[in-house]
Amino acid sequence: MELMVSMLATSIVALTAGTMLFYGYVGWTNNRLAIEVQRDGTLVLDMISRTIRAAAETDITMETDGFRVATTDGEVAFLSSGNRLTYQYVANGLPAQMILVDDRLALFSPSLVTNKGMRVDLRIQDADQASQSRAFIGFRN
Repeated sequence: MELMVSMLATSIVALTAGTMLFYGYVGWTNNRLAIEVQRDGTLVLDMISRTIRAAAETDITMETDGFRVATTDGEVAFLSSGNRLTYQYVANGLPAQMILVDDRLALFSPSLVTNKGMRVDLRIQDADQASQSRAFIGFRN
């Protein structure tokens, strides 16, 4: 009888520990995915912010899929194509391109606010996680 009670208690403890480990792992994985989506959104807005603050309104050209900024060294562009956001940089005639968001871009909507700056709406969406930001970036010049 005592053996049966101890086996029952052991099986309950093992089942509880397994359930705790499973839900801990699921929570950790979901948290990691949410942090990755937020990190990508923060990186994109930081890059756009640094570019816009260094520019004047006359240096910015709005396009249907993003915008371009003329700098002293060349030209910088943030362009969206489907669910991809790219950063293009042309310096001294040599182009370079970097994919900022790949297969997760749900919304990229920059709009110029006359004489003040630019408003950027950004939504990055994964299968289970999403991060949406609206930022206003003022001109320094």
